[in-house]
Amino acid sequence: MKIVSWNCCNGFDKPKQSTFFSNLNCGLEDVDVFVVQECRREEIFALRAEGWTSVNWHGDDLDDNSDLGVGVFSKKYEIDFTEEFNRNFRYVVPYVVSHDKIKKLTLLAVWTKSADRGKYYYDRNVVKAVEYYNEKKLIDDCSIIIGDFNTFAKNDAEIMTLEENLKGFCNCAKNSRLKHTYCHTETNTGIDDFCFASSKCADMVTVEVLGLDNKSEYGKRQWMNISDHCPIVADIRANSIIK
Repeated sequence: MKIVSWNCCNGFDKPKQSTFFSNLNCGLEDVDVFVVQECRREEIFALRAEGWTSVNWHGDDLDDNSDLGVGVFSKKYEIDFTEEFNRNFRYVVPYVVSHDKIKKLTLLAVWTKSADRGKYYYDRNVVKAVEYYNEKKLIDDCSIIIGDFNTFAKNDAEIMTLEENLKGFCNCAKNSRLKHTYCHTETNTGIDDFCFASSKCADMVTVEVLGLDNKSEYGKRQWMNISDHCPIVADIRANSIIK
């Protein structure tokens, strides 16, 4: 299973969709699940007319009447909200990903907010959500957290703090630490986009940052003309749980 996460930056309109899908160097047909941050409800639900059989979106319109939220969609898997969904963690949205009614994994789709727009500050939303969902027994041996954490981490120490706080999860992007996914300007970059997996399945997950080359420490941002984020791809190798 391949999951692509991307902060599309203020809307996921048709031209942006076309550029995004055509630029996926992992191949559109190879992707099983998409998680897109900063998209609008109507943009995501319009995908149903284009063959996307499972489409979900969450936003609460609390940010200055903003209609932006988090969309999750797939042509291969069913994606449904879990029975346990605490909307106080903005936004850490829990889904069950299944095929033919058989659960494959728990997916937490992430686009975090600042403390003045909720109870917790940015990536603390993820930490507190994991604590809560662990208590509710939602987190299991095959759980994935993926999305825009808004950490703006610049070094290993900052990332290690996040890793230490996410109990029971492992950072699947360790080999991509120096590949910054967010770029405010050419010189002001950071690591915002992550994929964490529950410890028992983490060794089956590899993460790639799309649109970077090896010419510099952080690589060339091929996505700057349409977003301030690079997409990330989580590749979950086939096993007895996920097929």
